[in-house]
Amino acid sequence: MRDYLISFLKHLEMLAPPPPNCHHCLTFALYGSDVTGWEEKLALQLNRRGTFLCGFLEAEDFSHSPEELAEKVALHFDCDVPNQQIGVAVGQYTEE
Repeated sequence: MRDYLISFLKHLEMLAPPPPNCHHCLTFALYGSDVTGWEEKLALQLNRRGTFLCGFLEAEDFSHSPEELAEKVALHFDCDVPNQQIGVAVGQYTEE
């Protein structure tokens, strides 16, 4: 699984490059509310031109090869957003 995820993220960064010194990342997330209940999710965070976008990967997404999944995700998040302020956050690494 480790090699699959690294390959997926590398391909995704080639197709949808993040700003300098940044990377896309995967995190554990709880989705829902106290009223409806919580569901464990695998969250994908993309930094596209300084704007943070988030989506969730589902079990069926992993039936694709890493390259196919990266293409699918890159197309889903292919949108023109204005270059907003880049903040230090998850997925961003500074040289300080």
